[in-house]
Amino acid sequence: MSNDHSFLSEALIDAVTSQWGETGRVWLTQLPQQIQHLAQQLGLSELQLDPRSRLHWLGHALMKGKAITLKLGVPDPDWRQEYHALLRFQDLPQTVRLLTGEPTAGWYIMEHIIPGTPLSELSDDLWALQLWRKNLTFLPAQTHDQDFFVSLEAWTAELYEPVSDCLATEVDQVRNICSELLKTEERNYLLHGDLHHHNLLYSQQHGWKLIDPKGVVDSPEFEFGAMLRNPYPRWNQAADLDLQLLKRFEMIKQHCEFDFDRVKKWAYVQAVLAACWSKTQPPAAQLWLRLAKVLATLNVDSE
Repeated sequence: MSNDHSFLSEALIDAVTSQWGETGRVWLTQLPQQIQHLAQQLGLSELQLDPRSRLHWLGHALMKGKAITLKLGVPDPDWRQEYHALLRFQDLPQTVRLLTGEPTAGWYIMEHIIPGTPLSELSDDLWALQLWRKNLTFLPAQTHDQDFFVSLEAWTAELYEPVSDCLATEVDQVRNICSELLKTEERNYLLHGDLHHHNLLYSQQHGWKLIDPKGVVDSPEFEFGAMLRNPYPRWNQAADLDLQLLKRFEMIKQHCEFDFDRVKKWAYVQAVLAACWSKTQPPAAQLWLRLAKVLATLNVDSE
């Protein structure tokens, strides 16, 4: 492995600097040296950049003859939360195995999922939904979870910040819904928090594996939001998005032991929240907003 910047793709640089600004630029400057140090410290060989690296650096290598994936990120509170969520989710067999890591230094090593095909690559959307539902799982919340994971109030805080005119109408409508949901949540489970199609990968040896948990303490209905607004951007751009969403909701309703009305409301809230998170990227914000508007007008009964 060379010690130059050959492991810093343009996509990674653009995404990190857009997300973290100067903090991200400093991290990128130090990243090649950190990778070199970890490769030597951990005895990594044949280390190669994963071309899908965007907000985080991903590389695949051999460690003691075993295929592994090295992940590095800006060591902010979100990174440390992800690490602790992955640690907690090791109790579930369908979670990718965490081998070692140091959250304060911004890195960890996990098993290499081969071939690592994401759920988003399945052409049959309803079959993908069935597989997603089969792998939906959560853990009983523990008292100390509040020390590692942000509250729902913090998670949704951006809905209550000033927004541009193009987002104002939807944000105004969603605030009351969100406030009511927050008041009535039981918050009795630790959820993945971001279980969309790209975070469920196929392992030839072990079947479907969950990656990149965020860690959210809530009721299970919250978890459906990430699935219902993805895979981005293909899903958001679909000409028949309303019909496709209706099919998903009908399937969920048939096999749903959860509160279906809350599933719908959380899906809407999270779509608007995604638009707020993307406010510095207008094209992305507009795609999330399009989805939110379809969800708001979709005619699907709870019964």
